[in-house]
Amino acid sequence: MLSRANLHLVFMALISLRIYGQTSLPPGSINGAATPDQIPDVVATRLFLAAIAGPIVPNATAVQPADSKQAARLSPIGLNPADTGALLQAAGTWQANVSAAKGTAVDLDGLTQNVITSLQGQMSTQGFASFLAYVRSQKKYMQRVPVPDMAQH
Repeated sequence: MLSRANLHLVFMALISLRIYGQTSLPPGSINGAATPDQIPDVVATRLFLAAIAGPIVPNATAVQPADSKQAARLSPIGLNPADTGALLQAAGTWQANVSAAKGTAVDLDGLTQNVITSLQGQMSTQGFASFLAYVRSQKKYMQRVPVPDMAQH
């Protein structure tokens, strides 16, 4: 059964296909349902961070999900409170960096790779392994579509 986060991603993909009238993906695209191993971990992590990023509510010992929607997206990973806090802090930092870079050329993969490296150092070994395994398991719901070269237009 699909989680709410997965349903949201599937819904958004279906809407985008309907809006743009496409029944197939453009050349160079990767359909995670068919070939999930071809979607890079950094891309899958970027999509996951975008799905969970949101306001964070700090308390004395950890950062907790801000609402039930965010908690539902994190629940399947099975992280302990410290690892959940590290992930939410990293997602918040990632979101702030992406927002600050709006309107400029930004290396989203580079920003995301920095978060992955940071999480590997901050989370427990088991927590990071669970996080990475979960992100990889979600690739089957993802699609990577190349950005068109706007210089040609």
